[in-house]
Amino acid sequence: MSISDIRIRSAVSSDISAICDLFAKSRQTMKEQGIDQWQDGYPFISDIEEDMKLEQAYVLVKDSTVVGYFAYTSGKEDVYEKITEGSFRENGYRYSSVHRVAVSPKLRGHGLGCRVFDYAVKLAHIDHALSLRCDTHEDNRPMRSLLGKCGFQYCGVVYYERDGRKDKRIAFDLLL
Repeated sequence: MSISDIRIRSAVSSDISAICDLFAKSRQTMKEQGIDQWQDGYPFISDIEEDMKLEQAYVLVKDSTVVGYFAYTSGKEDVYEKITEGSFRENGYRYSSVHRVAVSPKLRGHGLGCRVFDYAVKLAHIDHALSLRCDTHEDNRPMRSLLGKCGFQYCGVVYYERDGRKDKRIAFDLLL
């Protein structure tokens, strides 16, 4: 399989079922790897719908089948304003971010993750961003490895507050 066979487009409501399936498979893979990320059901359908409403939802498609998903945001995000144990290398507000990355387990290892970040870099250039940010669970070694492979550097720790608890995530950036 060639990643040139994969195209990326904005997600539409008819993609929601396939996206939810990708997230379910990603949750299962992480569970099997002992990664306590997304095990509470996140990302929820409401997250996907919000991504779509804000026009920040993207899918990777092969032969009309959704094989990947990510959310791309541009501009300030509150979670990144409170980084600890380090700092982002570009400290202004001209950054973009990538969240909720998932690819089909059948296609892992074929370069789809790098394709996601290559596309996000193109979007960030259009938005005149100076850096691209991303975070992941500290035990998510596959994502950490992908981020390193794509040129991201470790910057510190951020916390997402949800349902009265704080979820620790390690944060990375890529200078553009």
